[in-house]
Amino acid sequence: MVYLIRANAPHRSRALYRLTACGPGSHDLLDVLHKQITELGEDYHSDEKSADGFRIREADRAGRSLWLRVNKGPEGGRGETYDTETGVSVDTNERTALLSGLRGQLFIPEDSYFGLLFVERIGVRNLKELLYTKAMKPSSHYMEAVIRVEAFAESDDWRRELQTQQALRVSEILYSAEGGQDDSTPQDTVVRVVTEGPGLRRASRGIKALITDRLSRRDKKLDALARIAPVENRRKIVDEKNSESGHTVYKAAPRSVFTVQDEAEYQALVVELTALEQAEESDANLTVALEAVSPVNREHLKTKRFEVGIGNERPEKTFVLEGDAMPQFIYETGARLADSQLRNLWETHAAKILRNRGVRLPAGWLQESKQEQSKNE
Repeated sequence: MVYLIRANAPHRSRALYRLTACGPGSHDLLDVLHKQITELGEDYHSDEKSADGFRIREADRAGRSLWLRVNKGPEGGRGETYDTETGVSVDTNERTALLSGLRGQLFIPEDSYFGLLFVERIGVRNLKELLYTKAMKPSSHYMEAVIRVEAFAESDDWRRELQTQQALRVSEILYSAEGGQDDSTPQDTVVRVVTEGPGLRRASRGIKALITDRLSRRDKKLDALARIAPVENRRKIVDEKNSESGHTVYKAAPRSVFTVQDEAEYQALVVELTALEQAEESDANLTVALEAVSPVNREHLKTKRFEVGIGNERPEKTFVLEGDAMPQFIYETGARLADSQLRNLWETHAAKILRNRGVRLPAGWLQESKQEQSKNE
């Protein structure tokens, strides 16, 4: 699975940082993440909330990437380990943690507003939440930046995936805003209505087209954010007089720094970005299309979200359409690849995504520099 990484100033979502100069201290996000992960060491760590444990087995920095191999899994449950070839099993007890090997890789190019996180998914397990909680969240506090990690796939990949498939199931999740007339009816009643059948299949093509429009708009929004970011960052400067440790205050830049022409450029970009953020017509059309196949009396109900199951003979992937959330795309490798094969695949794929985002990738951007070699030594 692929996730897009971006960072911005707190309370200023349009003020994207270049990821090699995050926050007031201009920190390199890759350096900070590498340090956070390295400090975890190879010791066993327990997470009480998820009842999981993990160990960092490898953190290999090469150029502008960080390859990770982490063993992670449930702890404290009675069960067994079973060898599927020999049939030999070993019982486990409350002291046993069943750790599966999972891999991931971070890509943070020089001078870029965007980075990538690739994670291997085995069953339902992957490293995204672990890396966000243990590395990215602490890094965001340290750098005084908001780090966003969002599900990502190229729009063309989704189009190819959806081309031969149909919308086979629509689930509408609704809630009662008013509640019942007496105490016997909960105020937060939630209803799930599932629609399948020929009517949905006939509407499938139109629904798929509206979904891909939504995905294309996401790409345009990212491009617009990259264009408005340098202007937004010139528009405000640090108010050193009113700033304090851990809390940076910004003020309007003087006209000598942010000119009238800059303001005109900024306002034009704001109009463009606002239109993409709202995109009321496109989302309204998708809502109407989904409501048309979901036979619900909405007089006393409000829609919370739609879930669209896409597939051939059965729903294989689900789009959760709520707010501006995007569905997660699963890239299937067909088999478990060796480390070198997976790294080569991810590095090629990352370069393609980043170049499509307008990121300049110099030759050798994934090779270890002499400075990194001296740090590792």
